[in-house]
Parts: sequence; structure tokens; C-alpha cells
Amino acid sequence: MPRQTLVAFLIAACVCCGEADLRDIKHERTRDADGIVQLYRNERQGDWTLKGKVILVTGAQVAAVRTSGGRVVVEMTGFDTLLPTDLRCTFHKSQTRRLRTLLPGDVIAFKAICDGLEKAVVFRDGVLIGVERPLE
Repeated sequence: MPRQTLVAFLIAACVCCGEADLRDIKHERTRDADGIVQLYRNERQGDWTLKGKVILVTGAQVAAVRTSGGRVVVEMTGFDTLLPTDLRCTFHKSQTRRLRTLLPGDVIAFKAICDGLEKAVVFRDGVLIGVERPLE
């Protein structure tokens, strides 16, 4: 195969595959949802500690699941906080099938990159790690 054809093929393959998800990336911090909300009561401290880092988030209770731009967005709360939506994560496109089964009240763990505070603490490129369903 000529060199130019090989280079064009490799570029096309990289573009088609898209970005990799965070499954194999080691997280830099582990926090529960309530701890993240408390940390962001001081936005500067929250940004310094979490923003731009891969975070393993535990104990996040699902409030709502929706789709935006072909990606699944999950809005979550902690257990001790009083705000209706404390965390929001846009999950990686590879997670769409796994996220279809989430219901409000499920408790999840996920790994994602923290983007800081808007109206909620925002995460992106999330990967679902685990789900616990409440006893009925």
C-alpha cells in the first residue's frame, strides 16, 4: 500500500472511532456526591480540587435522565443535600445502551471529567461504573 494511502486510511480510522471513553483511565480523585456538593460551596476550592480531573463519583442518586445532542445526560443529587439537582453528567456515547435502564432513585457510581460549577456541578464524558436499585 502506498504511503499516502496508508496515512489517509489511518486518519480516517481515527476520525471514525471518535474519542476514547474513560474506562481505562485511572481516576485522580474519588468523592461521593454529597462531598462534591459541599466542596463546591466554595467554588474556587472546588475548581482547584476537581476541575479538569477524572473523578470517580459514588453515591449519586438519579433525579432525571434525558438525551441532548445524541448523548445521555443524567441529573443527580446526593443524599444529604437539599437542592433538586446537584450534579449533571453528559455520558460518553458508548454508554447510551447501559443508561437506558436508569430510573429516578437509582444510586450510581460513574467516572467523568469535572467541568466545574454552573447551576450544578457539571461532568462530561462519563462512564457508568455501577448501579444500585432501591428496595421496593
